[in-house]
Amino acid sequence: MARGTTNSETSRESSSYLRRKKPVRVSRGLGDWRQLPWRRIGIVAAALSLCVTSAYSVDRYLHTNERFVFAADGSSLLVSGLSYVKREEVRAIFDPDFGKNLFDIPIDERQQWLASLPWVEQATVARVGTHQIWAHIQERRPVAFARVAVKGKHETTKLVDANGVFLDVPEKAQLALPVISGVTPGMDLDERQKRIRLYLQLLTALDSAEPRYSSMVSEVDVADAENAKATAVYHGEAVELQMGEEYFRHRFEVFLNHFAGWKQKYGVVRTVDLRFKGQVALEHGLAEQ
Repeated sequence: MARGTTNSETSRESSSYLRRKKPVRVSRGLGDWRQLPWRRIGIVAAALSLCVTSAYSVDRYLHTNERFVFAADGSSLLVSGLSYVKREEVRAIFDPDFGKNLFDIPIDERQQWLASLPWVEQATVARVGTHQIWAHIQERRPVAFARVAVKGKHETTKLVDANGVFLDVPEKAQLALPVISGVTPGMDLDERQKRIRLYLQLLTALDSAEPRYSSMVSEVDVADAENAKATAVYHGEAVELQMGEEYFRHRFEVFLNHFAGWKQKYGVVRTVDLRFKGQVALEHGLAEQ
């Protein structure tokens, strides 16, 4: 043993020399292809290839199989919601498609074509099963008859809906609606709709409680968008009521409550202006003997 060196020091040195050191890890770059999970990549690639092949096969099957043919006789066309739109009009929309594969028919385009028909407000088209197409029509709901000038020479009667769209009167149509005046096809659409809203507000207010009074109104003039003039038929007489743009039911009941007294005092009552609180202006004449 060396002079000046203890047994414990010798033991520590030997232990330190014999202890195995941990290996140093060397980081490999991202470009080291040997570290890529090739097995997983292979599985994913195979799965994708299978999906693409299956999709192609399904698509080819759907577009070539005779089971998916849109019957040329029209039996594959299902139509619902028709009252005034004729089935022949709907069928004509699909004329280019009969005999074709169901999946070659442009559904969105046919839906737009249906919506362009005059009486159609909204259309829904969908494929049903393997060989049928369903077309559901939501028709426009007329709210009034309208007198419309034709080329400035004479008047004809049209129907008009809540959106201001004019419609031809269908054959054999049985509609109990008032006549609206002051709305014309040449009028700006916003102005048309504003006047029709006034008309509808009047009728809605008259029927907001019992008894319902709208059936007593034969015509509403909305040429002035701030003054609805309703022609009421009461006890066999037609009276024009200037109703303004609010309090329609209250003003109508004022007319009903006082009409007998006015008639007894003035004879024939032609016009009643009900727009002003606390007073009523009458246009009247002597009753015919």
